Amino acid sequence: MLTPSLYHTYQLFGITLVSNFPFTYHLQAASGPADLTLDWVADLPASPDGDPVFTSSLLVRGEPMLRAWQQEGCLRLLFPHQADFLLQAERIFCQILDENELPVIETNILAAVLAAWLEQRGVLTLHASAVTLNGQGLAFLSQSGNGKTGLCLALVHAGHPMLSDDILPLMEQNSVFYGQPAFPTMRIHPDEAQYFLGAYEHFQRVNPRIEKRLVPVGTGDLGSFAPAPAPMRGLFILQRRDPAQLGEEIEIKPFPRAQAAVELVRHSFTARLAAALGWQARRLDAFARLLRQAPVYQLSYPSGFDHLTRVRAALEAWCEGPKTGDPSLKKNRAEPT
Repeated sequence: MLTPSLYHTYQLFGITLVSNFPFTYHLQAASGPADLTLDWVADLPASPDGDPVFTSSLLVRGEPMLRAWQQEGCLRLLFPHQADFLLQAERIFCQILDENELPVIETNILAAVLAAWLEQRGVLTLHASAVTLNGQGLAFLSQSGNGKTGLCLALVHAGHPMLSDDILPLMEQNSVFYGQPAFPTMRIHPDEAQYFLGAYEHFQRVNPRIEKRLVPVGTGDLGSFAPAPAPMRGLFILQRRDPAQLGEEIEIKPFPRAQAAVELVRHSFTARLAAALGWQARRLDAFARLLRQAPVYQLSYPSGFDHLTRVRAALEAWCEGPKTGDPSLKKNRAEPT
């Protein structure tokens, strides 16, 4: 029977976390007082009476993957057959329901649970991969499996520090939104690891059911991790094209601002939960402010690892300024209106 580990202190998502959960992901060690304490406890109070405010449409073993309740300033998140969480202002309590599910529970903590806690505090969280170029944050948004990790991996492999592989918190300070460094681990497919790193077998699986691997960033295997928050410069919706049918052109074009706000809601990490909890109006106001600083663009490019070097070069050129760019790009560099 597994037991909680000693308490350790980590820096992730712009906060200092103290926890006794036995994390296996490569996390950044820290010191100092905690912004948040995550406690693995033996028991939580019984689930609250009444219907949940949110029920996931995704099923696990025939039950909704997630149910959520609001109670006296707290948020209760239940992942059936996995874990039960009680989110408070400065503390999260975690009851493990099945120790065999610890790898999945760890992934949920470092994604849905901490995203919900951050959003509860007014911090926007995007489902995005992100890097820094010339000290500026670039975020890549797409549905799962549509290329954001692969593009991020190509940029990190080329020497650009990683901000995030999956969840990107955006904290606003003095009217500027900063992308917060997540944690120095990427979850990548075996073919991605094989192409960029030459092998994948020695990397730990994310969990026993899937082939994705955990690759530490900044420890010698892969690139570097961003040492500090970065002001956001641009947000890119990815659209991969079949080069055999649609050619090999790379195109960066702006979204109209009204449509861009919809895209950010769609690609935020807790979109449905936030709507159910009544957070959406506040988030839309924040997205409107974000878009004045970091517009949304559509980045269209040919599918295939061999094309990512050109995509990387196009983004590097774009980041130099609005009047410079790779001549292979279409001449559509106007800012959204």
